[in-house]
Amino acid sequence: MSRKCIFSAKMGSVTAGRMAQKSAITGLVLFASLFALAQSPLRAANLWLMGGIGASGIDTYHMYNGIAYSPLGHLHEPGPILRAWTKAYHFAYDTELAPGFTHKIEALGYGLEAEAGWQLVGEGWRAAAFAGVAWRDFTFTPHDANNALIGKNFGASIAIEGDYFFDETSGISANGRYVTGFNEVWLEAKSIYKFKAGEIAGLSVSSSLGENFTIARAGPYIAGYKMNLPMMGETYLAGGAGIEWDLRRKKMGPYASVHWGLSLN
Repeated sequence: MSRKCIFSAKMGSVTAGRMAQKSAITGLVLFASLFALAQSPLRAANLWLMGGIGASGIDTYHMYNGIAYSPLGHLHEPGPILRAWTKAYHFAYDTELAPGFTHKIEALGYGLEAEAGWQLVGEGWRAAAFAGVAWRDFTFTPHDANNALIGKNFGASIAIEGDYFFDETSGISANGRYVTGFNEVWLEAKSIYKFKAGEIAGLSVSSSLGENFTIARAGPYIAGYKMNLPMMGETYLAGGAGIEWDLRRKKMGPYASVHWGLSLN
């Protein structure tokens, strides 16, 4: 094996190790919180816990955990909604650390977000808008001293989302997010087909942009597979797969993701 391959393998294992360590801590905290919420008076309120993990063949992967809370009613009804997220994600980019020498930089970001918003619901449609604060911690390997994202930084987040059903079985969904300070943009559109049993399937097209990356994805997804866990409530599973493009590095590869949601109400 060449020195370059050995170096790349070590970089990948270090990055994955850091991500796994931080995600494990987050998972333990949320797991303990989940049991506490399940046995607390807040169970009478409408709470939704969620999480997911995804990876591609072109050096990107991500993990997230979140909670959504409707203080005045249910999450499918009009009214205020509070949400909080933990995120960890990895991407790569190419830059000149010295004149004439291009290096691949592996970036690992870890973040926390909290936001509040309002939801409107009508016959066959839903729309919501959110605003909040975001914190990020980035590390770069090898170290890129010229990258403005290094260190702990704060920003503001704005998000919008909505669904529209043409009839009882088919519809469309879209959501977008912008985070200042890091210039992060997320855009996604989905087709929706709802089966009689409650499961959902369709096509998803999304794009994520930042200071050092421009990623696009497209592929099918399934959602709404329901399980009932003792003492916990209804748990839903979802997943997707397809093709991912790194538009800046001009690379393409497969991606896959798995997501879960837990209803506490």
